[in-house]
Amino acid sequence: MMRDELLISDFVALEIERGFPRLLIDFGSGTLELKVKTKKSLDDGEWHRIDLFWDTENARMVVDYCKSAEVAEMEDGSPPEFDDSSCQARGTIPPFNEYLNVNAPLQVGGLYREPFDASLYNWHYMPVGKGFDGCIRNLVHNSKLYDFAHPGLSRNSLTGCPQTEEVCSQSEQTSRCWEHGNCVGSFSEARCQCRPGWTGPACNVPTIPTTFKQQSYVKYALSFEPDRFSTQIQLRFRTREQHGELFRVSDQHNREYGILEIKEARLHFRYNLNSLRTEEKDLWLNSVTVDDGQWHVVRVNRYGSAAMLELDGGEGRRYNETFEFDGHQWLLVDKQEGVYAGGKAEYTGVRTFEVYADYQKSCLDDIRSFDREQQKEYLIPIVIKDHGNPAMTGTSTLTVIIGDVNDNKMQPGSKDIFVYNYQGQAPDTQIGRVYVYDLDDWDLPDKKFYWEVAEHPRFKLDEDSGMITMRQGTRDGKYHLRFKVYDRKHTQNDVPANVTVTVKEIPHEAVINSGSIRIAGITDEDFIRVWNYRTQSLSRSKLDRFRDKLSDLLNTDRENVDIFSVQLRRKHPPLTDIRFSAHGSPYYKPVRLNGIVLMHREDIERDVGINITMVGIDECLYENQMCEGSCTNHLDISTLPYMVNANKTALVGVRVDVQAECTCGDRNFTKSESCRTSPCYNGGRCMESRFGLTCTCPTGYTGPRCQQTTRSFRGNGWAWYPPLAMCDNSHLIYNKKVRRVAHLQRTYSSSGKNQPLDRDQPNGRPQWRFTVFAQDEGGEGLVGYADVQVNLKDINDNAPIFPQGVYFGNVTENGTAGMVVMTMTAVDYDDPNEGTNAKLVYSIEKNVIEEETGSPIFEIEPDTGVIKTAVCCLDRERTPDYSIQVVAMDGGGLKGTGTASIRVKDINDMPPQFTKDEWFTEVDETDGSNLPEMPILTVTVHDEDETNKFQYKVIDNSGYGADKFTMVRNNDGTGSLKIVQPLDYEDQLQSNGFRFRIQVNDKGEDNDNDKYHVAYSWVVVKLRDINDNKPQFERPNIEAVVYENAEVGTTLETFKAVDPDQGGKGKISFAIDRTSDRQRQFSIDQAGQVTIQRKLDRENIPRHQVKILAIDDGVPPKTATATLTVIVQDINDNAPKFLKDYRPVLPEHVPPRKVVEILATDDDDRSKSNGPPFQFRLDPGADDIIRASFKVEQDQKGANGDGMAIVSYEYRDCRERETKKLSNYW
Repeated sequence: MMRDELLISDFVALEIERGFPRLLIDFGSGTLELKVKTKKSLDDGEWHRIDLFWDTENARMVVDYCKSAEVAEMEDGSPPEFDDSSCQARGTIPPFNEYLNVNAPLQVGGLYREPFDASLYNWHYMPVGKGFDGCIRNLVHNSKLYDFAHPGLSRNSLTGCPQTEEVCSQSEQTSRCWEHGNCVGSFSEARCQCRPGWTGPACNVPTIPTTFKQQSYVKYALSFEPDRFSTQIQLRFRTREQHGELFRVSDQHNREYGILEIKEARLHFRYNLNSLRTEEKDLWLNSVTVDDGQWHVVRVNRYGSAAMLELDGGEGRRYNETFEFDGHQWLLVDKQEGVYAGGKAEYTGVRTFEVYADYQKSCLDDIRSFDREQQKEYLIPIVIKDHGNPAMTGTSTLTVIIGDVNDNKMQPGSKDIFVYNYQGQAPDTQIGRVYVYDLDDWDLPDKKFYWEVAEHPRFKLDEDSGMITMRQGTRDGKYHLRFKVYDRKHTQNDVPANVTVTVKEIPHEAVINSGSIRIAGITDEDFIRVWNYRTQSLSRSKLDRFRDKLSDLLNTDRENVDIFSVQLRRKHPPLTDIRFSAHGSPYYKPVRLNGIVLMHREDIERDVGINITMVGIDECLYENQMCEGSCTNHLDISTLPYMVNANKTALVGVRVDVQAECTCGDRNFTKSESCRTSPCYNGGRCMESRFGLTCTCPTGYTGPRCQQTTRSFRGNGWAWYPPLAMCDNSHLIYNKKVRRVAHLQRTYSSSGKNQPLDRDQPNGRPQWRFTVFAQDEGGEGLVGYADVQVNLKDINDNAPIFPQGVYFGNVTENGTAGMVVMTMTAVDYDDPNEGTNAKLVYSIEKNVIEEETGSPIFEIEPDTGVIKTAVCCLDRERTPDYSIQVVAMDGGGLKGTGTASIRVKDINDMPPQFTKDEWFTEVDETDGSNLPEMPILTVTVHDEDETNKFQYKVIDNSGYGADKFTMVRNNDGTGSLKIVQPLDYEDQLQSNGFRFRIQVNDKGEDNDNDKYHVAYSWVVVKLRDINDNKPQFERPNIEAVVYENAEVGTTLETFKAVDPDQGGKGKISFAIDRTSDRQRQFSIDQAGQVTIQRKLDRENIPRHQVKILAIDDGVPPKTATATLTVIVQDINDNAPKFLKDYRPVLPEHVPPRKVVEILATDDDDRSKSNGPPFQFRLDPGADDIIRASFKVEQDQKGANGDGMAIVSYEYRDCRERETKKLSNYW
């Protein structure tokens, strides 16, 4: 779709609507809509072509070259009847604006802006707006082919057509056709279209060019009746001549013809479809000369009177067409005398002839006429009529596939098979099939395989399939096997087939030390293949090239490199794992092999021709996201081999799978240990016992499993090792040593001074112990020693101290005299047993005095330091804190001082008081029973007491509305008013508001007896109106019955609703919930009237549940929902069709026989008699060859009386497998 963001009127849109094409085009003066009701819908999984033409006045749409048009040619030469209603539509574009004015991007497959808002566009018709689900190819505008590879912006689109590519890859016949062709099949069937120069079912056989000398030509006899409406000619040619006829088809008298020729070095196609008079039409490619001696490909397509001429792909000046269906539409070709290549020969005498328009000194190749590559099947149109009133008639097409037979002779073949035998433990193993060259598919029932001489003792042969089995225990070596193949069809005896089998044992060490890569775009067969289909010759496989590259990079002999595993992981698109090892002595480690590949990855990809997507196959990349800890790879090695068979070569390798395990690396203690799973390193000898594993290690390897634990590095050295297996909790240990050694220095400290002795704490000691040594003879003789203990005697050298400095105490207000406040204790480090050095006496040095009496307020006990009150009735509200100074003195007169900070504790002795006599708030009414959690008013209270336990409540019956509210206490002591019952502004009493009393007491309980501790206040609440009522439907559920052919605009029902808010005077608008009407088939106006907006289809949706919305004008708006149930009644509007897609196989060269029994079905309502019994007949407009070869008979009692068709083959002439194959002679 194209459209301009600024000029929003101009656009052109091509879409599929309910399976049929629809064109919308608007030059800015109005929209033209064109629709084509094709004979069958286009959503059948097949490729379809749509051509669009427009000029300043008219537009036209053509579907599939109008091949479905009904043509009736008159024998008297009068103009034919041409009914193109099923394939073509044309119309006049609304006048005034004559050009399509767009500069916005071309949108293919869908629309960037979805869904459409009709109010934003000036279009008379709206596009469907739904994204396209399928494939689009060959988008050409004015002979320019669009490149779909790199869109400027895209979403949910891919290059190519994965649906058909998957079908092609799964078909054995077409899975290889991409080498020399293209798979052009549908979503359900694969079919190869060979590139020029190639032929065969799989496009693997090169065509053979023909040289045309002077006065030479080729005359063809056709084995089928050519189609009269269409002609397709494709051929390759090369010439340096400026004139000559390439190809000709004509009737018996050469009055109707189609001639492809070279004139003045340019291509020219001329044709005449009227046998009574000349009405020749022609096409030129004037801008391109073709006499350059190069190969060119030319293609002519004729459909009725329309024709297209293409050269070398047909883009730009290499394409021309005439696309009008006027006049005669048929070309009657004489299949015996009307097909020539190289010129038209006419006899000029006995055994003499003249070749007119002689194509000479030139070559022709790969002539394809009448689309013979698509004729591996017959398409039989069958008319089916149902029992409805009026009856509906439909045409379905039966596809009869022509089965292949063995019609090509075999040629000798040879094959090489490589077997890698894991530890020599392979059981009896199939290693490959005997190969002979044969263009046919493998028709095993026709072939027999046998030994040329006596059977080899190490191998077995299946004589029916040609499969070779290697027996268990076969040793390493090379074995030459000779076979013969017999073809019963062609009675070919003793066609030789030689097989060379190379067997090599792969030890366990090679597998666990292997490197690996994953490659994309290449199958396992492609990797080992040695047969080049293009040159029909042997070539070096990718496996051999990869092996050579590895040996060069590792600087080792080729024989030391083994590529022992090639495993296909995914077929489409291909993904293949390759595993390889290399050995001298011992095997190289994986880190070295993978590292070398990683370093030279680009060179390997270029020289080998592969795309490496992963080096060192790591399944943890895909599994690690599922592991709570970490992930570790381990190899799962099977003794069952993996066979890859590729015609002339086969590889039987070791099956190795990489398993991802959620674990913590080497700390996975759940695994059992064995010498196989946990071997010794570096040649150590592993021994198992019931106590575990032990390793006997060579000299120099000190690890528990003979690891080399040390490595040195010089300068910028480095070494590769396997990556760390990381865990959620990891511990990495290593020791390192650098070459430059730091010198250690010892530091000594000594003092020669005598220090005074201190007996007291905290740094002194009451006793000292030491040993005294004595040695005679000047320090050279005998040694004697004595233990010495020194006891220190105390002196009064430490004054008392208060360790805390400031001490804190509390006393309750209004208490009596003598109440204990706190205790202060001082410390003296002198010896308490030494006189009175540590005996302490306490006194108050600075006291506080009561103002009224002049008495000290506190006193202290001199022996214990206990502080008490000396007076009664302290008042916290008057003096909340006191500070006094206390002195402690020892027996020697030394003093220490400390401070006592005394806080007076409060008691509840003051009454509370609201800070306002009346409180006012305004709130919204509640939304039904949904009550707000937040308070609507917060009140505060004053109380001189330090701590209070306020208790709030609403006084019952104190005023209107008191029952609708409650009071709660907040953490900060304030009180909050909350709603506990719904408030409704629509209630006339409530709309005037509420006034009631609240109270608080500071006793912390619901006790009103002590009036001294209770306070009161008034609360006024004013109510605001909100939009809290949904509209109300008069009828919330309505059912309507309507026939599916009801016209657009038909009224179904009218909904009415009122809004209780605003006194019922609110404005209500209506809408449809589009989740219940996604196809927008209904609309509703603001009066509530529901009408049909788009055509109904019972077979698509027989019952609609449409949600009708009534929306008021409140803020925010309220919505009510009603349901309109639309029951769609059936009419007989669907033609019957086949019950399923019948595709019977009819072998070629068979006598008349029944092909298939066909049942029908009808989407209409069977209970309304709009279905069976069905009637069947062959379409009278079917091709002559179809009507001559097949018949359709009615079995009215079949299918339990529903009717059944029996299709039989009755043509008695021998026919080729390709029904439009050319048989040529000179």
